[in-house]
Amino acid sequence: MSKCQVKVFGYTGGTADKLESIKGYDLYKPLDEAIAQVQDIGVCLISQSSEIAIADKKLYSLRDVTATVSSIPLIASSIMSKKLASGADKIVLDVTVGSGAFMQDLKSAKELAKTMVYIGKRAGVETKAIITSMEQPLGKSVGNVVEIKEAISFLLADESALALYENKELKGVVFEIAAQMMKMAGIEDDIEKNKLEIMKCITSRKAYDKFIELIKSQGGHIHKVYMDWLNLSLDMPVLLDEVKYMKEIYADKDGYIVSIDSKKIGEALVALGGSRNKKEDKIDYGVGFEFSKKVGSKVKKGDVILTVLYNDKQKFNDAFEYITNAIYIDKIEQSMANVLKSNPVILDIIS
Repeated sequence: MSKCQVKVFGYTGGTADKLESIKGYDLYKPLDEAIAQVQDIGVCLISQSSEIAIADKKLYSLRDVTATVSSIPLIASSIMSKKLASGADKIVLDVTVGSGAFMQDLKSAKELAKTMVYIGKRAGVETKAIITSMEQPLGKSVGNVVEIKEAISFLLADESALALYENKELKGVVFEIAAQMMKMAGIEDDIEKNKLEIMKCITSRKAYDKFIELIKSQGGHIHKVYMDWLNLSLDMPVLLDEVKYMKEIYADKDGYIVSIDSKKIGEALVALGGSRNKKEDKIDYGVGFEFSKKVGSKVKKGDVILTVLYNDKQKFNDAFEYITNAIYIDKIEQSMANVLKSNPVILDIIS
């Protein structure tokens, strides 16, 4: 049984960009080899090739030049054509909504989700869409290499680390999607039991080992690294993570972080060179942002909110205005901050 999960493309780039920050990783395996890899190790992550939904690439180019990228029928047909053409018989879709997503409001996100689920069902493929919030960055990192590094830390975490507030949103989305996929695959109908199994897979490092197996299977370079906190050496991917400069961004006043505009952070990443304005733009994989605070966090003037990793000082200057405009600090009551912290990340499930 083949399964496929997709995250709808947002302003900070797609999954393919993250994987290309791993040296040697082959995104363009022929379709027959990709299918064989799924049958062999259970997973394959590739980009669209000339063998998959050939017309979609041409239509997508037309969307770029006709300002129709956000058209729901075109988004739905583009995404689902690739999933169906690759032979998936179960599809789980992560449809993001909020400032950092193409769907800015829940109504539009639900319309997109329902359209894609309808297409899947008409094609005879069981399809489910999970609507998730992108009102702030999901994890602590935004960028290509930095997000791969966060994924590695997540897969090497123990239960106490996974329970931290900083990991709450990322854990919530990962566990929900994986649990729904397990249910659709016929492993277990109880979602909470599935989440317990997912926890075991992570804390036992079984999930991390599968991640390394995936990278090796697709040509990614691996080296041994001694991990102090684990007291052992592990295989690690070789990352294209060269950066010349680091700059900390500080809170300009006391208060609580009320919002972090994901769209502006995405635009800042584009300005740094870490994501594309146009398909042909070259990406600087090492640049990005590492957040020390999230929405609802209490800050004092001078506290570090995030660190910027960059290679070009002019590009940093271009990005700086987006960064400062993205973060809103205000003096609010502790109770309101708690409400902001408790906002759900899983907004709906369409099936």
